[in-house]
Amino acid sequence: MCNQSKALYKENCCGCGICEAICKKNAIQLSLNFEGFLYPVFDEQKCNSCGLCKNVCYCNINDKSLFDYNKGKKYFAYSKDKSSVLKSSSGAVAYEMSKYALENGYFVIGTCYDANQNKALTKIGESLADIDAFRGSKYIQAYSANAFKDALHSDNKYIIIGTPCQIYEMKKASEILKIEDKFIFIDFVCHGVPSYFVWSKYIKEKTIKYNLKDISSVNFRDKKNGWHQLIIKISASNKTIYSKARKKDSFYKIFDDGYMMSNSCYQCTINNGFGVSDIRIGDYWGKAFANNHFGVSRIIVATSNGQDFFDKIKDRLKFDETEEMFLPRNNQFFLKNCKNDKIRNIIISALKNNEGLDKIIRRYRKELPLKIRISKSMENLPTKIENLLKAIYRFVMKRCDKY
Repeated sequence: MCNQSKALYKENCCGCGICEAICKKNAIQLSLNFEGFLYPVFDEQKCNSCGLCKNVCYCNINDKSLFDYNKGKKYFAYSKDKSSVLKSSSGAVAYEMSKYALENGYFVIGTCYDANQNKALTKIGESLADIDAFRGSKYIQAYSANAFKDALHSDNKYIIIGTPCQIYEMKKASEILKIEDKFIFIDFVCHGVPSYFVWSKYIKEKTIKYNLKDISSVNFRDKKNGWHQLIIKISASNKTIYSKARKKDSFYKIFDDGYMMSNSCYQCTINNGFGVSDIRIGDYWGKAFANNHFGVSRIIVATSNGQDFFDKIKDRLKFDETEEMFLPRNNQFFLKNCKNDKIRNIIISALKNNEGLDKIIRRYRKELPLKIRISKSMENLPTKIENLLKAIYRFVMKRCDKY
């Protein structure tokens, strides 16, 4: 195995596809590994050992190049177009950025859900219809190599919206190729990506149970019950077939528990507080907008390019500057505490044995500490009863701690 392939086969590979995109010899292709995550497969016969893949690889990240976003300029914002906000995950800021970009000679790199393949794909948007498909969160790993390759080898201008690791890779590649001036880099706060084997099993179960023949769309964060009570919705022939609250859905239970994420997610150094993008966006959770049922975005501007771009779209938004810290750095703390090889092996083994997701969840949750098991056991109760029992539980635990 040559040095380049050794550089790629590391545990913290994020599957971004930049190695495949930048390779001039087509010696690298992404494929699902034994756990269901995108991973580079190397053709040593084609490799000329140029080292480009190694130089852009996320595995070789340089912490000194990262910006501390809590030092940037912070805003909360949402689109003035209410219908646009309702169709987006939070405040439709990314959509307004994309619209402005198209109107001013840029192409937009974003991620859509391909219902034919039941996968997330990063594509280059050239029209309003294209960027409309980019709306909303996709809580699965996206195949990005083709779009990245096209963008790196064209003369067009782009805004690229992606996860922090994707943006890190594309910025590094653009710097090496000396084309960074044609990009505006926008990333978003990321919870991590679960195994495609979990998602494939989930879709298969829903297809069988509801006799689905042609899934037309999946909305991971439908706002039917408001921004704070998100729903996953699956449609077939443009009719809603399945709709369930996030905390009661089997895919989201595994996703939110965090035990089946990509290994790179547990070691991520550029989520939440650090990164290399011009702008970072996310949900504006907290008391300030507790009664807002439509969605509000957080924005952090890190560079002069980012500020110039934000200034050009401000008239499309309702916004204000805020001094509040952009994000508490607890998302990464949560994921690091979810790395559990025993539970991970239980899930992988059960998936290979074709066990149902609900059964898998019950199996691995038996391994959790008692406090967590009690909390998880309340998920299927009506919301009001669940909240009441949790309040009683917290009160009792506080009393116990005093003794």
